[in-house]
Amino acid sequence: MVKNYRKKVGMRTGGIKLYAELKQEFINQEIKIGRDKLYHFLRLSNLLMYKR
Repeated sequence: MVKNYRKKVGMRTGGIKLYAELKQEFINQEIKIGRDKLYHFLRLSNLLMYKR
């Protein structure tokens, strides 16, 4: 889901914007994930974008 969204919008999309945009998709697919857990998942998957 994250990779597909970043392909459409931009590769440097950060975690806060990702969470806000993907929140409804998480609800529709019955995935219970909060902002902090999403950050943890992004960090483990090497998808977290750091500030430049």
